[in-house]
Amino acid sequence: MRSLLLTGLLMSLAWAAHGQTHTLSGFVREAGSQEAISSALVQGPAGTGGTLANAYGFYSLTLPAGQPLRLVFRRLGYQPLEKTLTLTADERLDVSLVPQPTELAGVSVLAGQPTVLSEESRSSVLSLPIRQLQQMPLLLGEKDVLRAFQLLPGVQKGREGTTGLYVRGGGPDQNLILLDDAVVYNASHLFGFLSVFNSDALQQATLLKGGFPARYGGRLSSVLELQMKEGNRQRWGGRVGVGLLAGRLTLEGPLGRRASVLVSGRRSYADALLRPLSGGEFPKAYFYDLNAKINYDLSARDKLYLSGYFGRDVFSFKNPDGNDGFGWGNATGTLRYNRLFSKKLFGSLLLVATRYRFGVFSDKRDEQYLYSLQYASAIDDRGLKASLDYRPTARHALRAGVELTRHRFTPSALVLRDRRADSVQVEKNPTDGLEAALYAEDTWQLPGERLVLNAGLRATGLRVQGRTYAYAEPRLALSGQLPGGLLAKVSYARMHQYVQLLSNSGLGLPTDLWVPADSSLPPQRADQWAAGLSKFVPAAGLRLSVEGFYKRMERLVGYREGASFLVLDLGPDPDRIKAIDYRQNVTVGRGQSYGLELLAQRTAGRLSGWVGYTLAWTWHQFADVNGGRAFPARYDRRHDLSVVGLYALRPRIRLTGTFVYGSGNALTVATARTDLGPHSFLPGSGFRFYPQYGATNAFRTAPYHRLDVGVQFHKPKAHGERTWEVSLYNAYNRVNAFYYSSGAASAPAPDGSQTNTLIRHGLFPILPSVSYTRDF
Repeated sequence: MRSLLLTGLLMSLAWAAHGQTHTLSGFVREAGSQEAISSALVQGPAGTGGTLANAYGFYSLTLPAGQPLRLVFRRLGYQPLEKTLTLTADERLDVSLVPQPTELAGVSVLAGQPTVLSEESRSSVLSLPIRQLQQMPLLLGEKDVLRAFQLLPGVQKGREGTTGLYVRGGGPDQNLILLDDAVVYNASHLFGFLSVFNSDALQQATLLKGGFPARYGGRLSSVLELQMKEGNRQRWGGRVGVGLLAGRLTLEGPLGRRASVLVSGRRSYADALLRPLSGGEFPKAYFYDLNAKINYDLSARDKLYLSGYFGRDVFSFKNPDGNDGFGWGNATGTLRYNRLFSKKLFGSLLLVATRYRFGVFSDKRDEQYLYSLQYASAIDDRGLKASLDYRPTARHALRAGVELTRHRFTPSALVLRDRRADSVQVEKNPTDGLEAALYAEDTWQLPGERLVLNAGLRATGLRVQGRTYAYAEPRLALSGQLPGGLLAKVSYARMHQYVQLLSNSGLGLPTDLWVPADSSLPPQRADQWAAGLSKFVPAAGLRLSVEGFYKRMERLVGYREGASFLVLDLGPDPDRIKAIDYRQNVTVGRGQSYGLELLAQRTAGRLSGWVGYTLAWTWHQFADVNGGRAFPARYDRRHDLSVVGLYALRPRIRLTGTFVYGSGNALTVATARTDLGPHSFLPGSGFRFYPQYGATNAFRTAPYHRLDVGVQFHKPKAHGERTWEVSLYNAYNRVNAFYYSSGAASAPAPDGSQTNTLIRHGLFPILPSVSYTRDF
């Protein structure tokens, strides 16, 4: 009897010990630099679940006690790390992942078999390792993160050479671009040919096309989240690079034992080289950007981050009869405080600021008139963000937060005519708005480890001009493991957008105006559904995926036919000028976009790369446009194909190539023009023809296709590496349409009208480039 009681007691103690759990938590960092790695997968033994590290590398996982546990840490672009341990108490474990060799780093495939909890299983998410970006042949040797995302399915390209993202039927203004959580309104240099993001300063880039978690909001189509490097915590080093277009320099290193710093700058130098040689006649044209970040460990639980971006473009041209010029710039700042409250609770508090300025000027002179046009647009944001990340069990990851943003919009247009007589101007009338959001979400790994559910709700609102808008935005995403190694994923998200971008839709360079939702322009809204399947073949390092989507958009903003927000030829009457408001020139409508996205990737062996294809339709409908009939959106593109290949010819020589093809974009073009006679509304300009337009966006440009090739030569040095790169942009010299000019094809008809003809103009012929980069 005693033996039975003793046996039972021992079994009870063993069962109790087996049922006990402890929490393993810590940070995932990069080996060498010790920078935080976001979204790393921490996977426990079968039956124990797993988790994803947050944006700052923090993870927390509750595991059984008293037994050996095999853990695997994975992240896109890094070699997986295995750890075996036995938990007898709550424990902290910080790990370092070694970067994956660049010829093996995929775009969105983790090393090893994907799971339903891995980042790649999330619906409509694309991640891009910055190291892989460094291998791709791009325009004039500049490595551009936005141009790289254009090569992935679901992301349409804009005009020739531009970096605009058109995601699932949305325009460039419908992308929420975050640099260290600060909004970037205009992400382009050189009129869109390059983005403002210097890849040397970036740690990670992630694009969400749909299935948005509740923590994201404010735009309809996508979220592009960019994280700056924190600075090497182990040693001082950097990178210097020189290309045909610009030079760049990055420095990073530790500041004592508790801090690190990163400073990265880039500037074009054509003006500095050519203006002295031309006696000052060369146009004043340049851009620059500067990234800086400093991190300080207040304690083992408290960290402080301060980061900022500053950039500007300046273009000024002298003409025989005057001057013309453009100028714009961004500035962002983020002050972040992170607090590890406990092994399961992580908090973050941010102060963010954004400033955007855009201006155009044109002065024309002749014997009788002095005509001057100046246009300016500005946005200033100040914001506060607070969030909590709580991991109560191995199967739940809870997030909640609040956001407050004060917007100040200053849209304005200014026209001065004949300053010897009088002046006419539109005064700046700033519009202030307060945007707020409250959200909560739960990522729940269901029992059996074959299903993961992310469910959340975002409450959002705007107070502007005495009116309040408030909406609820439900979010739902489900990933499931199917037989045969298939991953299935479905998602739904509702989004609202409180800022609008008005863009002229003519054939020339658009002049864009940011305006807020107000009493006459309600916020835009979109509902998006997406579903997909993917399969990973480990032996071949091959992943195949297919995803379909449908997006319904309401309260879209567009121009009325023939309207513009620039005030032209209204005479010198100030009352008439002040009466003109951009609200009188816009119309509200709806739209829909739907399509299919295919992706095939190879991430193993000497040859890696991907093939991406998108089949999509995008339609808009406005009561005051095209007679109220639906028409294809300007960025509607039926077929879009990208092929990217990376080949390690030798350990130190890499060949790269990209081929892109896209159907023609939709444009509204003039089908005829009427002679107005010898008098012009701009004296001395020679303008005398009034265009007559056909159906909205009824004209399709010629198909777009291009091949880029490059070769990189790497040579290790005592400290770092030296890289020479030679590349060809548009290798077979395709003339892709940048714009179309019009002209008369016949003599005028009796009523003064003439048949119109269009002439296609390209921008970039075959362009060779050479660049040099040295890491130290």
